[in-house]
Amino acid sequence: MHIRIENYTDIPIDELNSFLDKNLYASIFQYPIFFRALSETEGYKPCLIISRNSNGVINGSLLFYEEKLLGFYGFYISRNVVIGGPVSDDISLIDELISSYPNYVSQNTIFTEIRNHRQIDKNQLTNSNFLFKDHLNYYIDLNRSIDEIWQSFKGEVRTNVRKSNKNNVQLGVINCKDELIESYKLLEKNYKKLRIPLPKLELFLNLFNILGHKHLKIIVAKYNSKIVGTAIRLHSNNMMTAWYTAIDYEYKKLKIQDAMNWYSIQLAKKNNLMMFDFGGAGKPDQEYGPRKYKAKFNGDLKNNGRIYYYHHPLLMKVIENGYKFKKKII
Repeated sequence: MHIRIENYTDIPIDELNSFLDKNLYASIFQYPIFFRALSETEGYKPCLIISRNSNGVINGSLLFYEEKLLGFYGFYISRNVVIGGPVSDDISLIDELISSYPNYVSQNTIFTEIRNHRQIDKNQLTNSNFLFKDHLNYYIDLNRSIDEIWQSFKGEVRTNVRKSNKNNVQLGVINCKDELIESYKLLEKNYKKLRIPLPKLELFLNLFNILGHKHLKIIVAKYNSKIVGTAIRLHSNNMMTAWYTAIDYEYKKLKIQDAMNWYSIQLAKKNNLMMFDFGGAGKPDQEYGPRKYKAKFNGDLKNNGRIYYYHHPLLMKVIENGYKFKKKII
């Protein structure tokens, strides 16, 4: 039995949290608390699908959200995003949740992207309308001593962390909104340069207020009291996820990024988490700078893939062609 939930107050919070806490691959993006943060942010419309077995016990869940994007021709389009994919210990139920998912989607949605946090065999997708695309992710196993993790890094990483420490770069977790706003400005500068979309400040403020230090760590690197780097980390009961990172490139020689990643892993270990999700590593058949960088930390490279569903195929084709044309003329 599947239940569709649109309002935060209708979520069986304790029961769902208990179910998610027992699943290694349940990231914070599938928890009720993330649903609440999205629901209180303009431009996001979260929705939750819960599956119950014959005894009425939760055995699967899928949280997705609708967001509006500015289309190529000057109008807004709606897409749905599932971060972490469906959560269940039953592989057949994961396929069932994915296959039935289009029945719960708004008619305004153009396409859906499912970003998996576990490996899903594309041959097990029974709904042929879903398109599986190879996409890599890096993970670092935390079920080792902190010394073992440190020694597993390439020598370059360890050298860079020592250099950062020697240059008196101060690392810590922020506890006030002013520093969050300052950190966001750095993110905004970096992502604008890279031409990568960045959520509005409102979402980060809501996450800061709702998730608190228990599930959100906004790490900052300071040099002479100035914020020169920031790393936003979200974590659930089992896993910390590297979400957004930015550095002030004027201070690149201080090796801030390596230092912040090592600090993040240490925090995850101190919080007794089992895994550090280092994030996406691109497509296997294409060169990708972030993958080359993350490889220095000797994590596990997994092809979790991403799954797409085009709710309006013809309109999606027009949009894709528009972006290809725009890319040619920029």
